[in-house]
Amino acid sequence: MSLLSKIRKIFLFSLLVTLFLASCTRSEKSNESKISISLPQSLKSNKMGVLSTSNLVHVSINITGGGILTPIVYNWDSDSHNAVTSIEAPSSFNFDVPKGTDRLFQILAVYSDTSSSNNGRMEFYYGDVTKTLVASTEDVPIEMSSVGPAANVVSGRIQGRYLTSFNDGPTSRVDIVYFPPGGKTPMIVDRSMIMAGWFQFFGLLGVKFGYRLEDGTLLWGGAVDLSESSFLTSSRVLRVSVPIHSISGKAQQQPQVYVYGFFGDASVIANRAICKDTTSALSVLLKADASDLLTVKDDNSSDPIDLFDTTINFVNVRGGVSLGSVPLCDTQANITSNLFTSVQHFTPSLLENGNDNSAGFRLPFQISTASNGGQFLSVNVVDAQSVSVSATFLPGIVNSLDNFNVFKITNLGTNFNYHSSFAPCESLIEMKYSQVVSTPVSAASYSAKLPLTDEEAKSGAMFVLCPTKSGKSLGLGFWLQANNFRTSGNNNCISNCSAPALPATQIAFQNTPAVTVNQCASLSLNLFSSTNVMASASSNVTVSLSSSSGSFYDETDFNCSGTAINTVTIPANSSWKGLRFKVSITPGTPVTLTATDSAAVLTSTPATVLVRNIGSVSQLVINSASHAANVGTCLLMTARTEETSGTLVPYNGPMISVLTGISIYSDASCSTVLASPALVSGVSNFYVKSTSTGSSNIKLSTTIDGINFNAYYSLGIYASGQPTHLSLSQPSPSYLYINQCIPIQVAAKDDMDAIGAIVGAQKIKFNASGGGAGNNFYIDSSCSILMSGYEVDVPAGTSTFWIYYKPQASGVLNIYAAISNANYFLTGIENYTIGNLWMHVIANGYNGSWFDTSCGSLVFELRDNYSAGAGAVVPNLSGSAINLGVNTNQSPSNGGLYSMPSCTDTVSNLKSLFIATGSSGSTIYMKSLVSSGGYINVLPTYSGTYSSIYQNGNTLTSLSFAWCPPFDGGGACPSSIALSGVGVSGGVAAFNSAVTVGASQDKTVTLTNSTGMGITLGTFTINGAQAADYSFKGGSYPGSGGTCSGFISVGASCTIVLTFTPTATSWRYANLNINYNSSVVLPLAIQGLGQ
Repeated sequence: MSLLSKIRKIFLFSLLVTLFLASCTRSEKSNESKISISLPQSLKSNKMGVLSTSNLVHVSINITGGGILTPIVYNWDSDSHNAVTSIEAPSSFNFDVPKGTDRLFQILAVYSDTSSSNNGRMEFYYGDVTKTLVASTEDVPIEMSSVGPAANVVSGRIQGRYLTSFNDGPTSRVDIVYFPPGGKTPMIVDRSMIMAGWFQFFGLLGVKFGYRLEDGTLLWGGAVDLSESSFLTSSRVLRVSVPIHSISGKAQQQPQVYVYGFFGDASVIANRAICKDTTSALSVLLKADASDLLTVKDDNSSDPIDLFDTTINFVNVRGGVSLGSVPLCDTQANITSNLFTSVQHFTPSLLENGNDNSAGFRLPFQISTASNGGQFLSVNVVDAQSVSVSATFLPGIVNSLDNFNVFKITNLGTNFNYHSSFAPCESLIEMKYSQVVSTPVSAASYSAKLPLTDEEAKSGAMFVLCPTKSGKSLGLGFWLQANNFRTSGNNNCISNCSAPALPATQIAFQNTPAVTVNQCASLSLNLFSSTNVMASASSNVTVSLSSSSGSFYDETDFNCSGTAINTVTIPANSSWKGLRFKVSITPGTPVTLTATDSAAVLTSTPATVLVRNIGSVSQLVINSASHAANVGTCLLMTARTEETSGTLVPYNGPMISVLTGISIYSDASCSTVLASPALVSGVSNFYVKSTSTGSSNIKLSTTIDGINFNAYYSLGIYASGQPTHLSLSQPSPSYLYINQCIPIQVAAKDDMDAIGAIVGAQKIKFNASGGGAGNNFYIDSSCSILMSGYEVDVPAGTSTFWIYYKPQASGVLNIYAAISNANYFLTGIENYTIGNLWMHVIANGYNGSWFDTSCGSLVFELRDNYSAGAGAVVPNLSGSAINLGVNTNQSPSNGGLYSMPSCTDTVSNLKSLFIATGSSGSTIYMKSLVSSGGYINVLPTYSGTYSSIYQNGNTLTSLSFAWCPPFDGGGACPSSIALSGVGVSGGVAAFNSAVTVGASQDKTVTLTNSTGMGITLGTFTINGAQAADYSFKGGSYPGSGGTCSGFISVGASCTIVLTFTPTATSWRYANLNINYNSSVVLPLAIQGLGQ
């Protein structure tokens, strides 16, 4: 089966409960089955020789059946888990399902194609199975099939008001449901809210969803997508199509389709309109190549066919009413007086607010113009005991609720953040919120005085407004943004809230009981308070290092190959410093490490480490995607037994856990508590979650060979929506190579991947491994100003900024970023593939390999060395021109090199040319001035950032071309040798079916002499990237059964027999070089797929 056909059907099998599930402290329920469903995290295909990868980005799972009163609904989205690096989907989705008959399992999985040619297009897969659950663990295979093509699925939003009477509409929770093919049971993929008809829903162009109220009513009468007739443009419906684009200072964004409108009863919405002002320019939305600003096109033309087209340079607006054309929209005064009652107002600036704010409102409030930073709620400090809040409801909302139950949480620390999503009112008590007041709602505006003391403000506080109607909760609430409590000059507090950081009194190495001999170990030098809590110092701490054996190295010296160090500095306001250590003495010997404060202020206790053999456990480590998480996030963690180098050492045994402020779970939904994880073959996967903010700590311990190994992991737990990690993203182009100045955007993001503000002024430290690691960091886009000390100072409130890196070697480059102090800890990591550049030569003479008295060309192109085949053409982004020198072995009187395409300038046997910055190639020209045959050698020389010159996959020191007329002195230049045989097309011989690694397949290729003259064959050879995978059958040319040899007359044919024996599961490339008449070489490309 080909890779392409494998994509079309996926088989998902449930995994049996693993050992760590059996160790749960929660007693197993006899009436439940444990189900664990696994999906492939990515799909790969090779279409027409182009390799593409589709990554899993969304999963919806519904489980229903008799006796299951509330359907089990689970949604996972990559945007919800993208911490530090682009985190893959969980390895499995685990559920406890009541036993019984007719349990319906439904899965909808969405994959996004990440190849540059597809720009993130989506494909949908659906599967279901009905099964009777009897055993405590069950195997549930589910076959999934493609139900949505990747061609033109575009995400977007439907927002506005759905009216059933003059000034009212539904108030309800809304289940967004997918209707599987074949009339199968609809499944819930998301939940939202509608209040008095006001709503903001996500939608897709190309995939239909139903928007179902609690009473079962489907808005718009059934399943719809963004192309439905309900959303056709009119005076009451406006449609905006935004192509794939970039945002100033951010990574490339996917296309979006926005639908604004009044919907519902036609007689009710007849006198309403969407007023539009499209004359104002966009300020941050750029073309996909991040060059020019997008323009606004408002001519009611059709939507662009393909919004993924990177050449589209405009936002398309259709429908609505232009200013001045009808009474409702004739003046700004009329619009303002009727806003949200009879009109909605669209301006291009709404698109630049992001999805949540693109409607100009956010349930249940209108936009506020308050100057204190609140867009929808105005917050003011009353006194040291209270704050006041006020807002204006959208029309009709006041009839949908009669009360707000107000909840509060304190002790959030100083990490404040805006919240933009609904709050889960039913879960607030579990999240440690407490109800503090109930405030009635009776007017079009809302105001309340909320209790907040100095001490509570000092500790950090948050409010949630939960609406009710007739005593019944509406389910979702609204965050009151904590950083609205800031007042100037008092450090985020209402009054005097200064609180000094806990002072450091001790210095010590983090517990490291063993190191592997001759391996570079990573150590951490930490500061602690008198109560043994990690702390910081107000100024730099210089530390002297010594050991009974071995040497210390800088933390960026990953191989311990540089100069040894004996001092290190822990920066002010930081609680630790990394460094490296390597020792070469006999295994089994203990080594003493000592760190001494040069100022003699901090006390120090020496550490003892044991030197271990290779293959023995030297460390127990805990790994996770992040060192911070939001309250309620279920975070995957892994414990491993390793050598110092990180090589896994298998070990089976229990561990003891000591936890502070956090709990351990066995499943990805954090529903089954786990007492302590166990190691199986050296690995233990588990999950953690905290329900309160603050610092949490995990300690795991185990004893191996009499050595006590401890692993520690600290997590900062921040309120929902606050940044938890640093995201490093590199915009287009996707090709990266040595000496290129690479821009990298650093963004502070929360667990939902929403950008937030960094709290306080911070130092962000950067490191790199691979790519010729070292301080190749720069602060300017031309890579001319080095970053000082691997650090960047960022002011309080920073959300995004740019750094630049210039790699000095090819391979995998890892970039690390970290904010680290006693109270705030965010990290980030990203990896990039850095390639070399090659100079590729294309001969465009008479039939490609012959030059006569016509003017032919030689094209020199820059290509990378990691794309398939001959590499991808790339521009020169090194910042300087690449110089080339080309000379020949011919006297100019016989012909040679020219600069002009017509070969009318002065002939020379030496020419210079260059590839300018931003260009990808350069061309020279060549022709013969003689009447006798011969050949010409072209010898290129070069300087620059590429590694070598090659043609057809072969590295060259010179190029040799036949010089016409041919050797026999008569006739025209030879034209070609025809190639035929199964799989030979376009100069390529392809083995049609995949061959298992280690097996072999033969192919016969027929050569027909169509040159118009007799030719003499030489010995054919095979070379190229994977030449070792190809041979002549039997071991020698022309292969067993082959007939090609000696003289071949005009029109005669002969055969060669090739054997393909792949050594790897990938496409394998080589060249068959056809030699004749002593100097002529015609290459035939060979390709086959190993499996």
